[in-house]
Amino acid sequence: MSSFGATTPAEILKAGLVHNRNELVLLFSRCLLRGKGNKPILLPHIIRDELYAVCEECNSPQLKNSELAMMLKTVQEAVVIAPRIAFALRPTMGEWYYIRITVEDMRVEEMTAAHYLAFKEKLVPMEADRHGYDPFVLELDLKPFGVHQPKITLQSHIGNGVAFLNRTLSAKMFSPNANAEGSQMMLDFLREYKHNGEKLLISQRVNSVQRLRHALLRADRLLEKHEDEEPLSACQGIDELGFLPGWGNTVGRVRESFQMLLDILQAPDADTLEKFLARLPLMFKVVILSPHGYFGQTNVLGMPDTGGQVVYILDQVRALEREMQQRLEEAGLENVKAEIVVLTRLIPDAHGTSCNERLEPISGCQNARILRVPFRDREGRVLNKWVSRFDLWPYLERFTIDATKEILAEMGGKPDFIIGNYSDGNLVATLMSHRMNVTQCNIAHALEKTKYEDADINWQALEDKYHFSCQFTADLIAMNHADFIVTSTYQEIAGHEEMVGQYESYKSFTMPQLYRVVEGIDIFSPKFNIVSPGADQDIYFPYKEKDRRLTGLHKDLEELLFSPDFKEAVGQLADRDKPILFSMARLDKVKNLTGLAEWYASNPRLRSLVNLVIVGGVIDPEATMDREEADECRKMHEIVKRHNLHDCFRWIVAQKNRVRNGELYRYIADTRGAFAQPALYEAFGLTVIEAMTCGLPTFATNHGGPSEIIKHKKSGFHIDPYHGDENAELMADFFERCQRDPSHWTKISEAAMERIFSRYTWSIYASRLVTLSHIYTFWKHVTSLESRETKRYLEMFYILEMRRLVSKMADGQERKQQAAQQPKEEQQQQGQRQSPAKRSAMDAAGQRPLHINDLPDDLLLAILREDWEWMNRRERLARGSAMVTLTLGMWAAGWAAQAVALLGAPVDADEAAEAAAHALLAEEEQQAEQQAAKAAAKAAKRQAKQQRKRAQRQRAQQALQKQQQGEGQQPGLAPSLAATAAAAAEASNEHKIEEPSTAAAATNTSADVEATATSSNAATAAAAGGGGSSGSEGASGSASGSSTGSQPAGGKKNRRKNRREGQAQGPVAAGCAAAQEAGTDQQAQQAQRQLDGASACGGEPEPPQLQAEGAPAASESDQLELLLQELGVMAADGNSYEHAAIEAWIARQQAAGKVPCSPVTNLPLASQQLTPNLMALLIISSLRDAGKLG
Repeated sequence: MSSFGATTPAEILKAGLVHNRNELVLLFSRCLLRGKGNKPILLPHIIRDELYAVCEECNSPQLKNSELAMMLKTVQEAVVIAPRIAFALRPTMGEWYYIRITVEDMRVEEMTAAHYLAFKEKLVPMEADRHGYDPFVLELDLKPFGVHQPKITLQSHIGNGVAFLNRTLSAKMFSPNANAEGSQMMLDFLREYKHNGEKLLISQRVNSVQRLRHALLRADRLLEKHEDEEPLSACQGIDELGFLPGWGNTVGRVRESFQMLLDILQAPDADTLEKFLARLPLMFKVVILSPHGYFGQTNVLGMPDTGGQVVYILDQVRALEREMQQRLEEAGLENVKAEIVVLTRLIPDAHGTSCNERLEPISGCQNARILRVPFRDREGRVLNKWVSRFDLWPYLERFTIDATKEILAEMGGKPDFIIGNYSDGNLVATLMSHRMNVTQCNIAHALEKTKYEDADINWQALEDKYHFSCQFTADLIAMNHADFIVTSTYQEIAGHEEMVGQYESYKSFTMPQLYRVVEGIDIFSPKFNIVSPGADQDIYFPYKEKDRRLTGLHKDLEELLFSPDFKEAVGQLADRDKPILFSMARLDKVKNLTGLAEWYASNPRLRSLVNLVIVGGVIDPEATMDREEADECRKMHEIVKRHNLHDCFRWIVAQKNRVRNGELYRYIADTRGAFAQPALYEAFGLTVIEAMTCGLPTFATNHGGPSEIIKHKKSGFHIDPYHGDENAELMADFFERCQRDPSHWTKISEAAMERIFSRYTWSIYASRLVTLSHIYTFWKHVTSLESRETKRYLEMFYILEMRRLVSKMADGQERKQQAAQQPKEEQQQQGQRQSPAKRSAMDAAGQRPLHINDLPDDLLLAILREDWEWMNRRERLARGSAMVTLTLGMWAAGWAAQAVALLGAPVDADEAAEAAAHALLAEEEQQAEQQAAKAAAKAAKRQAKQQRKRAQRQRAQQALQKQQQGEGQQPGLAPSLAATAAAAAEASNEHKIEEPSTAAAATNTSADVEATATSSNAATAAAAGGGGSSGSEGASGSASGSSTGSQPAGGKKNRRKNRREGQAQGPVAAGCAAAQEAGTDQQAQQAQRQLDGASACGGEPEPPQLQAEGAPAASESDQLELLLQELGVMAADGNSYEHAAIEAWIARQQAAGKVPCSPVTNLPLASQQLTPNLMALLIISSLRDAGKLG
């Protein structure tokens, strides 16, 4: 039976139309009008307001209290698409109905969840002529998988799943018909349990339930001979009965354990089963996941995405370790140490925190530590900077794989228990536990879906900023995969009568054009358990405990609150005698600190009674990387300025010292102040716990956990963040009453502390969490509670949907980064622009060698088939060299991003590549012309030097001839050598030419000298003029070179012609000409020196190395050949790499003292030998045979 009794909502509405048709027509017509604006989804208060208005106008007071009115008050939302209105009704927590009415004829129809969501999707416009509804969109319905699983039926039992589970499953497992089977399952569980390979509890000799009962009875008789306080070692013979360590450390504890086991085997009950499982040593190693933010112990609070969750986990770890160690000692395993690892992200750019350290011991613990693993991108590069919690989804799968390896190595094996935190940590916990088959617990802290209004239906509008498609998908997967879920409050699961719970909001929702969730999560599942945390009582303790007070910090606190010279604060407190209304939180939209400032500023009575102090965020919006924090910072400054709050308001930057923050609470309690927590939604409210523990009366949001922590007007006050005026009046009333009656403040303060110490402590939390892990581990082992079918379904959903969304998000991030980096790269470039292929190769050499598999398949096939027509298929790309075309094929994605930036509109990949190529060619031509102009001046200077050099050589030759004629000598060795040395010395004095090899000179005759001189003159003229193929053409070459040098506007054709003519003279002359054309004076001198040296000795020297930045290559075919040769080296892993890049990669690893590993597999290389790649050699050979390469 439903909450509406025997009738359905549709029947109630139809009956209402019979008795109050006019009123309902008016009501629904008004709703249509309200929904025609920008808000087609009507919220509950709008429906109620319109209902009351219609009752007044139609003078129908009986309608207000009718069954129809009660039903309409359960509406959570109404979707208006004229002429229809669809209503989602929630009469109670977790129970939903859907109806639709056509206002034109008042036709009423019931709807399924899928039908309602499909109707809602029509609100989202997709294109000019269609909306977001897709009849074939993916629908998720997880309800069939839980048909045979036990389900809670009473709302009051939601969040107490373990008690329900024990009652239900123990009754089935140990029923009269199945008792033998259940007892055998218990025996198998106890026999199989080990720690580090060592068996515990029961040996293999106890191989039947009958033997187990017999052994228990004999053991009981042995234990009766000893006192309960005696150690177990005093009792001999227990091990001979088949009982191994783990039952207890004293005779009394072991006897109690044995008696519980006997009771379970004979007459089981849920309470006995829970107590028995709780005392077994089942948990030794725990992993706690929290990937986002800056996770550390000092200087991290207030950093982006870093707040209460870090405090929660650190306090959780300390309490858990104490509880685990105590239970191990009570189980008789004193030598075994509890081990806890908090797994988070390593951030190299740590901003003064310890987040760049791989391991960090946790203070206050014996064997707990923080293990940090870096995020890596698709190419395996480590991310150096912080990443927002909304932007980290592309890195989590790689992080999980790396972290799993680190955990197994760090802990020496699998953990026994994994705890995820927040959406990202829960997803990693899901992936990790799925691989290792470990019990998984999820703690959401705060699900983003309830923080942002209509975040599901409007997900596409929010996608660029928040990426909710990934987050909501991750939430669905993680919460359904977890073995159990821990929440801090009931409201976190099921909300209350007027508000949907965080988890309940995932029951049914839609993201148009993505998928539709018909049944996402069942809040009646026994996996939900409420385990409320506390505050660290070493830091947060009552203000009345004077002997523990940290009075030495009061001077710092006074400076923080009152000093006008304190640089990290805005505003002053002119009247220091007034009480302080205090709030401390992150500066983001949901925490609503700006809302509190607005309430205070708008209420003169409250301003006259108290000062307002807000601690949170930054006071300079440029000082944060968080988008929301910057927006809220600007908003706070605007409020201060608009209301002139400078003398009664103090806004202080986030304070990261928890010890000082604890004393700050108590200092404000000394002023008879109060704490305010104005969040739009708060899953739990750790600062509320901290403030109440210190004795501060607290005003906290009624949207979320604080409404359960505080008993309204007894231990604190509830405030509605959407009714700020009422909140300000409530605060003013409290402080006015405290002025009249100071005992009222004390009464509220005492009640607050009593409430916390009775319910919210970390010792209670840790004891409950350890017990839960034991019980769910047991039921997972002995029953089908694990639901393998569900997990396989979720695995498919992850692979087919989550991976696609993450890949799409990663592609978008890369495009944004490329667009953002483009202006920076242009500013940093000097001289000639590097070719994209060369720049990419250099980047790869610095990070990871470029792999031959990075070449697109179609491009590689085109090269193999010698399909040059394909590579230059665009007519306008005819000017582009083969190198440029090859580059476009290799780096198409980068060019697409550049083209979008240039053209201002998206284009397809081919058009983007073409546009980018034209832009590149135009830029290269412009740069070449500028460089040619610079080279002209240098060319004139070089020509003058060359003319002086030729004159000196001629004088040396004439002097030699005169000497030979005067002495009558024939050409021979000594005169030839002397003449050559003299000529070389004269030239060297002027131009610093390298001396020729004496061995080579000794073979020359005087005739050789003359020939060499002639060749030298011709080569010099060729170098100056850019060409000349023989000595007889030297003069014409010089004249041509002079003309070309004086007219740099000759264009690219002339330059290419000059290079081709230079190549005919040889690589040295060609290189010299190319260097002069590029305007590289030093390279030209080096080439000229080698050319002159070769002429003097009559030989051809080695070609100069002219591949420095800015120097063009010899030819298009040579460029292509060089590129393919760079790709043609095979390493020991069987993969091909650029030669220089893989050599640099190996050298860097050796320099760091590491064993060189493969860039692809990350495994050690068997050897460092590099061999030619057969594929590259085949390509080069085939192209050379076809005449495509020189």
